[in-house]
Amino acid sequence: MAEYMTSEREEYIAKLDVQIQVINSILKLDLGSVVSAELKKQLKKLKTEAETVQRKLRNNEFEIAIVGEESSGKSTFANALMGNSILPRADKRCTYTSTRIAYSGDNSEDSAVVSFYTVDEFDSDFKDKLRQLCFPNYEMYSFDTLDYNKYKAIYNSDVPDDVKDRKNTDSIRSDLETIIRHADEIRQLLDKPNKPLNSEEISCGDLMAYITDEVKALAVSGIVIYSKQLVDMKNAVIYDVPGFNSPTALHKHQTLNRMKSADAIIITAKGDEPSITEGPLKILLMQYYFVLCC
Repeated sequence: MAEYMTSEREEYIAKLDVQIQVINSILKLDLGSVVSAELKKQLKKLKTEAETVQRKLRNNEFEIAIVGEESSGKSTFANALMGNSILPRADKRCTYTSTRIAYSGDNSEDSAVVSFYTVDEFDSDFKDKLRQLCFPNYEMYSFDTLDYNKYKAIYNSDVPDDVKDRKNTDSIRSDLETIIRHADEIRQLLDKPNKPLNSEEISCGDLMAYITDEVKALAVSGIVIYSKQLVDMKNAVIYDVPGFNSPTALHKHQTLNRMKSADAIIITAKGDEPSITEGPLKILLMQYYFVLCC
């Protein structure tokens, strides 16, 4: 049976390799209007999905997403799996970015790597947030040149009331105001190379700031923690993601994407409160609908 599974896995890896090569060949062709920008975007998405599945098959990875509302114990649960207290624990919101956790390897100590957005990536996302608010001439503004008073004046006078009243705009507005107020601090972190941290630096709290500090976390594109304690889960890749009810739009997007790609989902909840409220229930139903359709 094990030999059959290995053979089947190798067969799928080979098929995915062909698919990736074909997509690469199409993307390299100069086909003008034959391949639209939208089609190219879809092809790139398919390529990314194929590469993800191929990597999982090659490494025999099993991806687990720990999800739930803020302060529901996600990080505490992840700490229990690792047998340490690397991730922050608090009664209030304490996770501001998605964290990937994997086995560090035999005879290896705990370590971590923090990755940062480029200025272009961050500014593109900033403009997209303005666009979602129907901000006039949004493409003219940059995250580090738009003055807060000017932003508020334009928002109050030119953004339509029906847009302001939409539920999803609260988190977008919160993101924008935090970015504009702390643009100088954020810019200092953008374009930085990956920051590796050893076990001593993790113990001293150097890693914690990039997870819990809202301003620093906005500049972080990802965090990977390698834990020696996951010796019994060598093939597992665990994601501790921000809560369902995070006020940050990007975090909700991270959570949804992680749920879509996960092989298993662990939902945490407080014992003295309703475990599934309206917001999380809608997200779970969306995920279930995605699985049925795909």
